[in-house]
Amino acid sequence: MALVVAPQVTCQLRAKFGLLRLHSGRFNLRLRDGALGLLVLHGRAEYVARDHQALVVAQTGQSLRMAESGPMLRSFSVHERDSSLAWQNGEILFQGDSLGNAVAEYNRYLTQKIVLVDRDLANIIVGGRFISTDPDDFLESLQYGLGLHIIRQGGGIFVAH
Repeated sequence: MALVVAPQVTCQLRAKFGLLRLHSGRFNLRLRDGALGLLVLHGRAEYVARDHQALVVAQTGQSLRMAESGPMLRSFSVHERDSSLAWQNGEILFQGDSLGNAVAEYNRYLTQKIVLVDRDLANIIVGGRFISTDPDDFLESLQYGLGLHIIRQGGGIFVAH
């Protein structure tokens, strides 16, 4: 979810693990694997743990992950920033991502899911910028660039050696 918080405004979000306060800025939030991830693209955010034992402040250029195990603060990469902005333009961006992660990300947008038939395919490193709701260019790059076979059958898209 993309959020823009106007100047002089604070937006409060209650999450499973605590309270998140977003102060004047631009933010990207994503729920993944039971954790809430926040990128502070511009501005400042404060996280107060549910038990009030932790207060974490994230500034522009920082990422905050809130999970059962506690909060984790770090700087985010240019790739993470670019990826977080790409989806807002209907695009999906991969730079040195595993094919397994790329397929999982693509499947968030697709009704006809992509399935990797062979487990070892998940470790292949891929890159590129594609349309998030139309995997045809992505699949063509796998077929012609990597020599993989694409099979459309029974409502699914299967990728094999």
